[in-house]
Amino acid sequence: MNKKFGGAKAPSYIHVIIKVMISNIKRKHIVWMFDWCKSKFGESKFNNDFDVKISRKEKGKYGCYIDDLDIIQINLNFHKSLIELCDTVIHEYTHYLQNMVMYDKYFLKHNRNYNNHPYEISANNKAKKYRKELRAEFKKAFK
Repeated sequence: MNKKFGGAKAPSYIHVIIKVMISNIKRKHIVWMFDWCKSKFGESKFNNDFDVKISRKEKGKYGCYIDDLDIIQINLNFHKSLIELCDTVIHEYTHYLQNMVMYDKYFLKHNRNYNNHPYEISANNKAKKYRKELRAEFKKAFK
């Protein structure tokens, strides 16, 4: 239920406006967000620095950290709002901070999946806790 529109679905023009806002996001904005994460959360003890790749696909994942290639990929067009984008950036940065050898062991040895994997839970919790702070700082930096 959407409280802003009296429980009704948001008008389609709202989705168009959001798409335009997200389409204005450039690589430099995403890099700025990751720099914010670096100053807020520090650098990884386990992984090398990473490169940021931007995708504009309509389907797929919000983003992913590929530790073997030292890449964080963000799928811009999959996001419907700036807060979702902030969430994804923090989530993927959290994976960069984590020991990815242990990540794989949880899947293989402990029969975990995305929904009950401790690293995913940790990344989701951190993103939820800090996404509004990142959004506010982003808006200040790019008025």
